[in-house]
Amino acid sequence: MDSENLAALRQRFGDATRLHRLLDFAGHTAVRDVPDPYYGGEQGFELVLDMVEDAGQGLIRALQRTP
Repeated sequence: MDSENLAALRQRFGDATRLHRLLDFAGHTAVRDVPDPYYGGEQGFELVLDMVEDAGQGLIRALQRTP
């Protein structure tokens, strides 16, 4: 989900809804929108994969802390 998707969902469902972008859970990047890897060649796909794996681990940690 990118910032535009997030804004549209918050407008529809309100700010109180617990919505997050996947990269909000990433610990090793300041980027919050998953970039399109298509234009970055093979390295672009590797970068996006690394970002998504990092965020996935962060998401799992966050879910484990949630009661």
